[in-house]
Amino acid sequence: NWVLADLNSNIISQGQGDFGFNTSKSFNVNQSIPSLIIEDNSAKLEIIVYPNPFSNSTTVKIINGKEPYILELFDISGRIVKTLKSNLSEFTIDGINASSGVYWLKIKNQSKLKPIKLIIE
Repeated sequence: NWVLADLNSNIISQGQGDFGFNTSKSFNVNQSIPSLIIEDNSAKLEIIVYPNPFSNSTTVKIINGKEPYILELFDISGRIVKTLKSNLSEFTIDGINASSGVYWLKIKNQSKLKPIKLIIE
């Protein structure tokens, strides 16, 4: 077995193999390439729905999305209950003729957003 560690004994790499001898070698790195990339979440696509659960209406807020938004509200059997289109990033959904239960809100033209679980009381 072999281990490559830095001067602080942090393991950089390790592996297996019998090379028939032991060796220890120190070396300096003059230039390095970063191995960690930090993702910029400042432009993260998000959806906020409030209140949830709701009875008559709820507000939908889409952050860092691109208008227009095409939304579908469907029940747990997959039946579309309501379809909406909005050019605003914050709007109200009301006038839903649906019974109490669990529903899913999907924004069709924003593929990175997962459906949001809504509860109608």
